[in-house]
Amino acid sequence: MMMKEGIRILAIDDSTIFSFEENVLVVGVIGRRDMLEGIVSFKVIKDGDDATEKIKKAVKNSRFREQIRIIVLNGTVVAGMNVVDLIKLKKELNIPIMAITRKTPHPDMLKKCITSSEKHDYINKLKILDSNIKSAKINGIRNMYVQSVGINKKDIAKHFENSVRLLRIAHIIANGVARGESKGRF
Repeated sequence: MMMKEGIRILAIDDSTIFSFEENVLVVGVIGRRDMLEGIVSFKVIKDGDDATEKIKKAVKNSRFREQIRIIVLNGTVVAGMNVVDLIKLKKELNIPIMAITRKTPHPDMLKKCITSSEKHDYINKLKILDSNIKSAKINGIRNMYVQSVGINKKDIAKHFENSVRLLRIAHIIANGVARGESKGRF
């Protein structure tokens, strides 16, 4: 089933990670077409394992819950090595997920970073990462990469531009709040 034009999208990105802070700000913007309609924010543990649950809670508590048709993430990890379980999010929220990156996904490099982290249980993170890799489709679009669950190629293409725009806004807000001024691109 094709999605209609002008759907509400929740785009999520984390802020700059400061070495002295245990928690990292994550911002989600909700919008459609040329309209920004809402913002959600929460903190996750740097290199932790709470990102999936915190995203799920933010969506369930949002007044836009029933209207969000796609969740867009900047990659599959936030706050360092806090791996987001794309499959679990899709299953429990019944909302398609897209993880967009500028660079080609390199699961082996990510696995190496995860196993070198002494802070948290890396075995569960590796299971989630493997599940994401096996279950999510990766498509190249306009020099970016989309890892997706529950959404077809036509809908990815139809909503890609707006998803990237909203992801950029989430990035700007998160970094502007954390640093006092936004910097960089997602």
